Amino acid sequence: MAEINDTEYFEEGALDRELKDSHLGLYMEELEEETEEADEGLLRALIMGSAAGDKSMRERLIRSQLKTVTDMARIYAGQGVELSDLIGEGNMALMLYVSSAGAKAVDEWQQEMTAAVIRAMEEYIGIENEEAESLRELMLMTKLVRDKAEKLSKEFMRKVSPDELSDSEISVSDIIRAASVSPEIGEYVAL
Repeated sequence: MAEINDTEYFEEGALDRELKDSHLGLYMEELEEETEEADEGLLRALIMGSAAGDKSMRERLIRSQLKTVTDMARIYAGQGVELSDLIGEGNMALMLYVSSAGAKAVDEWQQEMTAAVIRAMEEYIGIENEEAESLRELMLMTKLVRDKAEKLSKEFMRKVSPDELSDSEISVSDIIRAASVSPEIGEYVAL
C-alpha cells in the first residue's frame, strides 16, 4: 500500500492522489461504483428486514453504509493512524451496530449508527496514540538508562548495580524494563 503522508492530508486532493494506485484506493473506488444508494424508503425497508433477521437485507444494509464509513474515516485521517485501520474499525462498528439494532426510524438509526462508528474510530485513535506515547516514553527511558549506565560504569570502571544507577529520575524497575528492551544496557549494568 502507498505510504500516506499525514502532513498532506489537508492539502486539496493530496489524499486522493496518494490513494489512487493503492489497495485502499481500489477498495474506495469499488465502493463508489458498487454502493447501492439507499433512499429513505429503501433504507427503511433494509432496517426493518435486518431487524426481522433477514440476512440478505442485513448484508445490503451494511453494504449501503460502507461508503459512509470511509467518508467518516477520511475526516479522522492524519491523526496518527492508518486510514485503512480507521475504515476497518468503522466497518466493524457498523456490522456490530446493524447486528444489534432493532427496528427504528431511519433518522434515529442513522444517528445511532454514525455515533457507533465515530465512537469506534475515536477509541481506536486514542488507543493507538496512547500506545505510541507509551512506546516513546519507554524509548526515552531506555536511552536515559543506557547513557547514565555507560557514564557511571566508565567512572567506576565496572558494571554498576541497578541500586547504584537508580536516582530521582530512574527507578530500579525502570532500569530492569529498559534492560529488557535494550540488551546493550547489560554491558554497563550488573543485573
